[in-house]
Amino acid sequence: MAADLDDLLHGAIDLHVHFGPDAHLQRSVDALEAAQQAAAAGMAAIVLKSHDYPTAPLATIVQCAVPGLRVFGGLTLDKQIGGLNPAAVEVSARLGAKILWMPTLSSANDHVKFGRHEPGISLFNDSGNLAEPLWEILKLAREHDMIVASGHVTVPEIHAVFRAASQVGVERLLITHALETLAGPTLTLSDLHDFVRMGALIEFSYLTCGGALATEPPAKIAAAIKNVGASHCVMSTDYGQKKNVPPVEGLRRFIAEMIACGVTVAEVHDMAQTNPAALLGL
Repeated sequence: MAADLDDLLHGAIDLHVHFGPDAHLQRSVDALEAAQQAAAAGMAAIVLKSHDYPTAPLATIVQCAVPGLRVFGGLTLDKQIGGLNPAAVEVSARLGAKILWMPTLSSANDHVKFGRHEPGISLFNDSGNLAEPLWEILKLAREHDMIVASGHVTVPEIHAVFRAASQVGVERLLITHALETLAGPTLTLSDLHDFVRMGALIEFSYLTCGGALATEPPAKIAAAIKNVGASHCVMSTDYGQKKNVPPVEGLRRFIAEMIACGVTVAEVHDMAQTNPAALLGL
């Protein structure tokens, strides 16, 4: 089994790596450590994610320091970068950002979920239509071939932004940490099939089912993968929390637990290597 895990980790890609410095949370690794550990495991690439700031410039610098690994950045449309801010998207896109996440911890959905009294960011305007800046944002995502990820917004918001993304020609859509209940929307298997029909890949993250913050059993995630089909899924960690192991070890454990729950080696290979590579255009 250890040899199989090493083989599956070698060439793997983690699309969802948290890191320090972080203004709000303690992290298990900084960006350089995350990359060095991934390279030491033979991984192919990681994507650095922050709720607070654009990560493309940092990814470029870390890439220079760890040449054996592809390091990508992204942008989350949270309040710290101005929310639905086309100017921030354009700058990040020109700096090489690969993933554009809809609002996460600043989303109206999470503000309700966490009992925050101040209003969060909605993708809808007062008339119930998609907020106007999103059309410009999605056109920038298309122009720069970015992945549009759902973030933590509601199911109706995801449908609306994915429909609009398809209308403007965005080709890469991603559902963020499906079946996660700690933050973001409560998605059903029916929702996941709807999003697959819209052309999205479904991200399953180890944070959901393993470690200090897990809320679901690994068997539930494995069953969902079987239900949706591994060809439509990617595996990530969403790790980087101080109370969890570092992301690389998290991915190793995720792979082991999925195999123990009946996911095949070939299916893990698709979700950890082939599908995220295609999504990133590697």
